[in-house]
Amino acid sequence: MSNHDFSVIVLAAGKGTRLKSSLAKVLHSAGGRTLVEQIVRACEPLKARETIVVVGHQAEQVARVVEPLGATTVLQQPQNGTGHAVQVARRALGRAKFALVLPGDAPLIRTEALKALIA
Repeated sequence: MSNHDFSVIVLAAGKGTRLKSSLAKVLHSAGGRTLVEQIVRACEPLKARETIVVVGHQAEQVARVVEPLGATTVLQQPQNGTGHAVQVARRALGRAKFALVLPGDAPLIRTEALKALIA
């Protein structure tokens, strides 16, 4: 797949209730950055047409993290699961032929792995 033929969708709307924290799961930090920031930054070198982050729980706080990185946010309201989140993002997609859908809470995903995935 050549550059710009795809968009990135990052799923970051959930509460993360199993953490038993008032903070949205994707806003927790590991290695000095939030989980969602780490995944958005890992996608930057891919040169996707766009990066869309689906937000819901604590949407404004998540947007403050990802929008300065060039990502666009779309609100999933109500939060009706992963499939619904992808549907919400799909409505906001531009003309990209494909979408790479990623969890917003997976900070160990590296750019090299993503490049191999879209190759």
